[in-house]
Amino acid sequence: MSEPSTPSFQGMCHYIGQLSKASKAGMRAALADCPKCHFNMLEGLLHAINCHGKDGAIYVSDLAREIRQPLPAVSRGLRLMEQDGTVVGSGGHGLASGTLYYDVNSKKVYAEDMGWLYSWEEIKASTNQPFIADAVSITPKEGAGGPDDTYISATDTPVDVGEVQGKIIIMPDGTALDGVVYEDVTSASEGLFAAKMAGLWGFVNATTGQQAVPFVYEAVRPFNEGLAAVKTATGWGYINTSGAEQTVMTFENAQSASGGKAWVKTADGWGVALLSDWKA
Repeated sequence: MSEPSTPSFQGMCHYIGQLSKASKAGMRAALADCPKCHFNMLEGLLHAINCHGKDGAIYVSDLAREIRQPLPAVSRGLRLMEQDGTVVGSGGHGLASGTLYYDVNSKKVYAEDMGWLYSWEEIKASTNQPFIADAVSITPKEGAGGPDDTYISATDTPVDVGEVQGKIIIMPDGTALDGVVYEDVTSASEGLFAAKMAGLWGFVNATTGQQAVPFVYEAVRPFNEGLAAVKTATGWGYINTSGAEQTVMTFENAQSASGGKAWVKTADGWGVALLSDWKA
């Protein structure tokens, strides 16, 4: 009977090498659909949240100071991790919760998220309705930026975001509806935005930007079923979408109408009124 052959050292190395390659290939295949780990940054993020965070979250500026990295690098890293699914930003996987700014200088819309300003084109937001943005002046900041500064996406240049000058109505494509900066604007209802100018409220057409109801009211409620509660010097009452008074204007307070009725307040207190009984 022949003796079993002893494997050579070279053969053993080749066999181990083949096993290693097969193992790595199998691991890559198994982890192909898993999010990337970014372990070093995750470790720093966890430590920073434990030390300085609240409810499992932390400001990006605090994170930058904690891990001793510049804000642009930290924010870019977090954006990559958010895209991979490793971390979730303030708006989930997007910018839904960020503040919307309209730069009166460049006429561009930006969404603020985690210390960065993202242009409307970059966001690629899907909307078919006009929306409201804060009108501000965005200008380059002198000197080197710091962890508390704001940056425009894809640049290392810090910017100053000025005080809010008012509200502006923006169309779905990111352009201003009428270019007017109002003192305040509320969400559109029945195709009309309630807007405030010179201390008084009126209504603006959400499609054309034209004034639909004059700016003569002390306060207004949104339109519902063609009627809006408005406040004049004599009290509250109701108007139609053309601004014509439909009831007396002497209620102490009034809520939005529905089905020809509304909650109104008189000297006797609150009650539901049939508006046809209170014709102007």
